[in-house]
Amino acid sequence: MVAMLVTCVATAVAACSATTQPSGFDVCGTHLNTGANIPAKTTLPAPRPEQLRPAPAKSVLPGPVAGPTSNVVYLATADCDTGALVTVDPATATRLVGAAYARDGGVAALVLTTSDKVTVRAWRGGTMTGIITLPPA
Repeated sequence: MVAMLVTCVATAVAACSATTQPSGFDVCGTHLNTGANIPAKTTLPAPRPEQLRPAPAKSVLPGPVAGPTSNVVYLATADCDTGALVTVDPATATRLVGAAYARDGGVAALVLTTSDKVTVRAWRGGTMTGIITLPPA
């Protein structure tokens, strides 16, 4: 079984603007298709001190999937003005259903489908702002 996750990469300061539609979410001018599933938006919680890591040079996202599956996850990572650098580890345990990007080109939201345990991390302005570990489906 595969679980699908939609992530809006948000911080305590601001969250991305999302409008729920019959087949997903409209985020920062991009439609994130979740098919018939409308998962709850998950904002990445702030990391604990022992979870902090240096920011990567660029986002590391999984490869795309052709379309939504039966289980998706919606993750919020940032707002529509200032996006985040985002890593999904291991990228081989998930597929990218869709991504919305902020005006600065950073990631604002993700829709993922997972087949195994993955950890999603987000950084804004060089500071780690969120982390979540998703269990296997």
